[in-house]
Amino acid sequence: MTGVAINGNFLESPQHVKEIITTSDFVIGEDKKNTLRLLAASQSRGKKYFLLNEHSNSQDKKDLVDCVKKVNSVVLFSDAGTPCVADPGFDFVDMCYKNGIEVLSIPGPSSITTAISVSGFYAENFCFLGYPPRNDRGRSHFRNKIRKSKQTLVIFERPYALKNCMVDLRQIDRRLSISFNLGVHNEKTIRGYIYDIEDELENMPKSPFVIVIEGEK
Repeated sequence: MTGVAINGNFLESPQHVKEIITTSDFVIGEDKKNTLRLLAASQSRGKKYFLLNEHSNSQDKKDLVDCVKKVNSVVLFSDAGTPCVADPGFDFVDMCYKNGIEVLSIPGPSSITTAISVSGFYAENFCFLGYPPRNDRGRSHFRNKIRKSKQTLVIFERPYALKNCMVDLRQIDRRLSISFNLGVHNEKTIRGYIYDIEDELENMPKSPFVIVIEGEK
């Protein structure tokens, strides 16, 4: 499943986005009118669609997950902004992961919001912390800041510093979403508590990644 921000200007959607929509089995939008406009602009009139918005309940989302499991490719998009970033759908994405559905991004201008959109974590508000300090004292203060925060947090780290980063993350008892190579062919997101995913992380090649730490709803 892929996600894309349309920002309401459907005719100016990038060509590769239109092609992805055209080849998808169905799309998931927020509003019927805007969904139909997107399909028309993508030359996909008549394509099957579903709606996911603030009125969708848990059963609606479970039913939608069942629909996604039966097909090859689905596009989730928002009317404006980035899907699941102060928009409905984060819990639906979380359900998709739990049901073994691969979630990929169609990146926008920021890897911060892109990483959040594929995390499946609550992000009505979030805090971007940037890169951890390199010195021990600064890094210790950085870890304490993370432990005290209840918000969803986004962290950058250098590709060669993943192992050091894992040492810090072992001290944080919250779910993590670590996305590698966002927007390229070998994009991969690894989610879970650090003690569940660290073996998989240790086998990842050196590549750009973004960490999202789950906050409280």
